[in-house]
Amino acid sequence: MSNLRTHLAPDAGAWNAVCAVATARPVAGRLRTHRGLRHLLEAASVATSNIVFVQGDASDRKVSYAELFTRARGRLGELRASGLRAGDHVVLLVGDNEQFAVSFWACILGGIVPAPVVCPASFTARSEPLRKLTAVWAHLGRPAIVGDASIAAIAQPLAGDLTGARVLVPGQGGGDHLDAELVDPPSLDAAAFIQFSSGSTGQPKGVVLSHLNLLTNIEAIIDGLGLRPTDQILSWMPYHHDMGLIGFHLTPMAARATQINLSPIRFVKQPVLWLRKAHQHRATVTGSPNFGYQRVLDKLTDEDVRELDLRSLRTILNGAEPISCKLMRAFQDRLAPAGLGPNVILPVYGMAEASLAVTFPPCGVPALTRAVDRLELAKRGRVVEVPPGSPTALELPDEGSPLASSEVRIVDDADRIVEEGRVGHILIRGENVTRGYFDNPSANRELFCEGWLRTGDLGFMLEGRLTVTGRAKDIIFVNGQNFFAFDVEECAAQVAGVADRRVVAVGWHDQASGMERVALFVGLAPQLPPGRSREDVYREVWLRIAEATGVQVDVIVPLRSVPKTTSGKVQRYLLLQDLLDGVHDAARVRREDLFAAGAMKDAMEEREDLTATQEAVRGAFAQVLQRQPGEVPLDAPFLSLGGSSLAAVDLLSRLEHTLSMDLPQRMLVECRTARDVARFVEAERARPAAARPSPSRQPASPGGEIAILGVGARFPGAADLDGFWRLLLESRSAVGEVPGDRFPVAEYYREGAQEPGTTNCKWGAFLDDPYAFDHAFFRISADDAAGMDPQQRLFIEVAWRALEQAGHAGPRARGKPIGVFAGAGHSAHFEYQLHALAFRQLERSAAFQALPGPQRAALSDAWQGSFGQAELRPNTVADNLLNMIAARVSHLFDLRGLSLTVDTACSSSLVAVHLACESLRRGECEMAVAGGVNLLLTPTPYLLFAQAGALSASGACRTFDAAADGFVPGEGAGAVVLKPLEAARRDGDHVLVVIKASAVNNDGSALGVMTPNPDGQREVIREVYQRCGVSPREVSYLEAHGTGTAIGDPIEVRALAQAFGEFTDDRQFCAIGSVKSNVGHLLGAAGIAGLVKVVLALQHGQLPPTLNVVHPNPRIEFERTPFRVITSPCDWPSSNGAPRRAGINSFGFGGTNCHLLLEEAAQ
Repeated sequence: MSNLRTHLAPDAGAWNAVCAVATARPVAGRLRTHRGLRHLLEAASVATSNIVFVQGDASDRKVSYAELFTRARGRLGELRASGLRAGDHVVLLVGDNEQFAVSFWACILGGIVPAPVVCPASFTARSEPLRKLTAVWAHLGRPAIVGDASIAAIAQPLAGDLTGARVLVPGQGGGDHLDAELVDPPSLDAAAFIQFSSGSTGQPKGVVLSHLNLLTNIEAIIDGLGLRPTDQILSWMPYHHDMGLIGFHLTPMAARATQINLSPIRFVKQPVLWLRKAHQHRATVTGSPNFGYQRVLDKLTDEDVRELDLRSLRTILNGAEPISCKLMRAFQDRLAPAGLGPNVILPVYGMAEASLAVTFPPCGVPALTRAVDRLELAKRGRVVEVPPGSPTALELPDEGSPLASSEVRIVDDADRIVEEGRVGHILIRGENVTRGYFDNPSANRELFCEGWLRTGDLGFMLEGRLTVTGRAKDIIFVNGQNFFAFDVEECAAQVAGVADRRVVAVGWHDQASGMERVALFVGLAPQLPPGRSREDVYREVWLRIAEATGVQVDVIVPLRSVPKTTSGKVQRYLLLQDLLDGVHDAARVRREDLFAAGAMKDAMEEREDLTATQEAVRGAFAQVLQRQPGEVPLDAPFLSLGGSSLAAVDLLSRLEHTLSMDLPQRMLVECRTARDVARFVEAERARPAAARPSPSRQPASPGGEIAILGVGARFPGAADLDGFWRLLLESRSAVGEVPGDRFPVAEYYREGAQEPGTTNCKWGAFLDDPYAFDHAFFRISADDAAGMDPQQRLFIEVAWRALEQAGHAGPRARGKPIGVFAGAGHSAHFEYQLHALAFRQLERSAAFQALPGPQRAALSDAWQGSFGQAELRPNTVADNLLNMIAARVSHLFDLRGLSLTVDTACSSSLVAVHLACESLRRGECEMAVAGGVNLLLTPTPYLLFAQAGALSASGACRTFDAAADGFVPGEGAGAVVLKPLEAARRDGDHVLVVIKASAVNNDGSALGVMTPNPDGQREVIREVYQRCGVSPREVSYLEAHGTGTAIGDPIEVRALAQAFGEFTDDRQFCAIGSVKSNVGHLLGAAGIAGLVKVVLALQHGQLPPTLNVVHPNPRIEFERTPFRVITSPCDWPSSNGAPRRAGINSFGFGGTNCHLLLEEAAQ
């Protein structure tokens, strides 16, 4: 416990979120006696209840608990006579449930440890049950096999891997062994029986369940369901399954209730018999996995429903395999006319390792389901609830809270607890949880994490309640993203012609290509929809999956049957192994073949109808998607054909080049298919040509131009403005690895990282000593300064420097109507305070107080070592709120104008400058300080932006370069002092640079909330030039937002080219660059960094280069634009004595755009 990062994921504490941990009260322990499990049968034997073994529709056999006790003692005598003794292991291979119960209890009464195993139908034909039997038998050390008469008939003589096995068939000798001595377990921690796992991934593992494990969970189940002796508990689950044995045999016995047992074979043959027996016996509790509900619905007739009365049922347990909300609802609706109440079905979660049950929802209320965004869930592991039925909705069942004596928590891949609403690995702990697998130390090492058992399941918590999303091994990896197999399967199952529950998705790494591949095994319905072939159904399946999830299936394989374990888990590995072994080579259908056939069919149907525009659009689709035109159906969505947001930009460029016309970005939002695009193009062509706008030549309104009087800044690699200018002009980069005084980046950095809580980038541009602050100079006490957010201190410094350069520092500013406008976002300092509050809450929790003193101290040290030690002070609120970054300057310098902190993400600081200019123009203040600040003190920005795929894995901002792979974060702060130009001239102020005009807007709808829209960018740029009466042709430098992302840079240049192109056709007259190549992306302070760079360039008459441009991005055809990239320092000439002018872009996530036009000041 040396570091709490092994306990809490970064996002679990960053925002004081509720951690995904749930703990239940302990059980009362009323079932615990020194006799262990044996006590259940002995106590029940004096009750009047019994077990009803269903023989058929009208015949049942009743066995009282007393009779079972007597017969079990006799069976024990036979086993003893065969040489078995207490502590021996046996394989329990009994197909008949009545005989199983007798032999099972004989073992329990005599201290023999049974391992129930499903009976193979044949001991000669290869089968999964036979494979499991031989594996279990060998793993247990080749013990005796206890069978029954039916097994003896087919198992003798045993051969192959079972050669030499000793099969005991008690009950045939007729001897009297009622005096067999009963044996108490040596302790409640001793093994009662071994429940072998289903082996869904190959080798079965033996879950050792102790008497304490079982008695704890059985008591918790009784309490959770409110069971009582009057209950009639019905089941068709086999006794070799933990749900059948523990849930529907041991638990009813402990409750002294009547249990009605229908054999699984009989259920499969006559599924409606299950409901008829519920009707006949007035059953109150029953249950089934998903398979059972579907089996009933397949066979249930309207006449059956009319004959059933199910009003006695108060609980139907739904568990043991993934739960389908759709199927659960269909079962409820179908049987509602038979009296099945709306509050009956109970989705539950459990496993053999927990002695069956882990979580239950409350009984007597409708099952809770959650509609969540499947893309957020799969790509980011984040739970975003959406309206049911929305295109991205995935419905999942809520499986309730932990049962008594159980604990559940959700952790990330590093075993750190996540916050509620995040998908992670489900871990459990409690007295019901096994201590491990039988004789399997390697598996046990993987099974436990500091006393918590890894379930192998994924899920999330909301309000302390668990929702399971799937198995960790059922994750499909595609292009660095994770997808849930069940989600892919659910999409396919919605296609008409696909058989119910007959879809299995598997993924694997193809060593030959180095790529991740996906195969889909699909079973078709006996009758396909009219006019549709097998290939038609497969194509729709493929398109549905691609559109809904983004997964592109490589191969589809016909599926005759779904291989499952005895507990209902799909054995994906068997299907995959057969595929890789070539078993399905003849039957499989590759994606290329599927769409080649479909495209030829579509081409034949469309040949006469295709217009020239449709042909051109289809050709552009084909080029971008690297297909033949005939493989692009006109009505297939672009994304479902393998497109992406990046490919969409290529498509837009390709269409513009092919059609010789400009197309707006909204085309990609409004159009899904090639046919849609063709219609859009025709509509754009039909639109009357707009006259080329000309900038207004009317003088700007009085006071419209704003003077910059002073600049203050601290940027990476530069302590002051002179240092910053040298850094720029000398083509230097301030980017390096994250320094150790920020955070231990090695704990989070993973090359190519995709999983939450890690980052693919360990680089950044950092200030020297961001905590340094001359508190005495500003007359702030050392204690007060220490409590302040370092961003407040830094902005105070640069604001002072700007005021000082402007000649308005100190008394000249005090009491004046001077506004302060600051751009800022994430506060790392506030994180420390939230961590401190979270630890105070942890300290007060019962779980923390229950720890021994040394462990509490160790946890406290680990917490502080991970998150720092923050003292909660009276001024904590003022020290940390973002609005105080601006307000602190106003307070400290006694500035009386508007004080405002702006957060528009990456455009914050330039938007702050724009808002300051507007405030000055409206007369709200006579001067303003505007700028922004950003510090990177914690890993949170790295972790979040890595999840968004925005960070550079190569450690450089490669703006405009073909190798652009994202941005590198940076720190810094800058501020400018602003004043209306007329007032500045009147008052004799020294003017550095003039802001001619500025504008802001938002992208509106785009391909994604983090995907820029060139239409919005173009509009904000055009607005500036129309407003101020300057043509873009008179602009000779453009400071681009230029983040160095493969999609962002081309979109920005496209927007600029379109905006400038509305005023001029001239090419490459304007230099373009980005300061991010020098100091990284300063996030909320990015705009002010670009502004300071341009102010210095205008003052020096020189243009600094943009670094890292080796091969220009091929998606940006600079020769067809007004722009040329500056890659080496050069003079900035003026044209015919006209003042130099420069534009500045700053765009934020969420779509807020800002553009400024600067002009050098007249000398």
